[in-house]
Parts: sequence; structure tokens; C-alpha cells
Amino acid sequence: MKSRWILLLCLLLAGCTALPAATLPIAALPPSPSPTPDPTATPPPTLPPTAVFTPAPLATPTPACTETAGQTESFSIEAESLHKQLKLMVHYPPCYRADAFPGYPVLYMLHGQGSTEQLWLDLGLGQAADRLVSSGEIPPLLIVMPWEEYQYDDPFETGYEEALANTLVSWVDASLPVCGGRGCRAIGGLSRGAAWALRIGLQDGDLFSRIGLHSLSMSGEEINSWVSKINALGASERPALY
Repeated sequence: MKSRWILLLCLLLAGCTALPAATLPIAALPPSPSPTPDPTATPPPTLPPTAVFTPAPLATPTPACTETAGQTESFSIEAESLHKQLKLMVHYPPCYRADAFPGYPVLYMLHGQGSTEQLWLDLGLGQAADRLVSSGEIPPLLIVMPWEEYQYDDPFETGYEEALANTLVSWVDASLPVCGGRGCRAIGGLSRGAAWALRIGLQDGDLFSRIGLHSLSMSGEEINSWVSKINALGASERPALY
């Protein structure tokens, strides 16, 4: 029994010396002949070396954007109807990307008489938009704020409407990552700017799907004419009016 435990330990632990076997009389046996190789035998196939698998490095995840404030940039573009350049500001949302697809919706905001394109930033529009975008309440959007330089002149003679409806909208569509089409555009304004928003939004009905009016400055006669135009529009053509 003791020898069995020692043999088991020798099998488990390297370096043990085997016990001497008992001496027994063994008959002498002739030596076994060495095998002669068969020259016709097919040699065993040579296996290719096993490929060493090297795991591919893990891709570094793109960190989520943590910006909470957008940026504002100023531009000047040629406007033939004004016979000079049209100045404007564009407010970009937090985490703005110039290669965004399919692009951002656009809100055009027009200032009132006696103000400039800076009005909306002074009123906190950019900060309010950034907060709503960051909280997920509204999608990221661009806010375009043009300046009406001749704001004390007859509004029907300055060429401002054509500069906005034709030149500005075309420039924005071609130069900034915006989603095209009426459904991606809205226009709003304050006082004289609200009058412009209503005129342009209804006169060029294929451009804007939403119109926002703040302290509308317009004669009752003109308002009635636009109300009649709105009532004559079909449901699919009528912009949402705020």
C-alpha cells in the first residue's frame, strides 16, 4: 500500500526515482529485428505551419460631443437687387458639422426698424436655441439673420424682398449644410421684420413652410389682403402661421 502511494506521488511530481523492481528470473528472448522501411509507402503529408492569430486592435470610439453652446459667423454676399452686399449672421448649433447629412433646417429671422442683424443675439435667441438643442427639445438648426440696411425707405422699392427670397435663400442652400425644400425652411420677424416675414413667406409660398410674426407692423388694409390670400390657399400650400 505504501509503495502504491509513493508511485502515485512520483507520477504527479517530477524528479522522483523509481523504486527498484523485484528481482525475478526472466527467460532470455532473441532481439527483435529492426523494421525495414517500405520504399513504396506514401510518406505522411507535411502539414503547413499553424498561423498565429493576432487580434485586430479595437477601434477607438468617437467621443460624444459635449458642446452646449453654438457659434455665430458673419458674412457679406453680393445682392444684385440691393446694388451692394447683403450683410448677415449665421448661428450654428452646438456640435455643428459642416458635412452634416442630410443637412440642417433653417430659420430666417428678420429684425425690426432701428435695429440690425445683431438684435436677435442681443435678445438671447442664440442661447435659447442652444439650450433647446442641447436638451433634445428641438433638432439642431441654423439661424440666418440678415440686415436690412434701408429700413426707413419704402419697403416696396428697396429690393430687400428679392435679396432675401432669391439671393439669400439660394446662397444658404448652396453654401451651408442645409436640407433642401420648403419643409426645411421657416421665417420669422419682429415689427417691420414681421411684416417682411409675412410678405415673403406668402408671396414666395414655395420657400417657407412656417411663418412667425412678433409685434406685426403692417397696415390693416395690407393685413386683410394677406388674410384673403391665406384663405384662398389649399391646405397643402398654406404655411403654418404663428
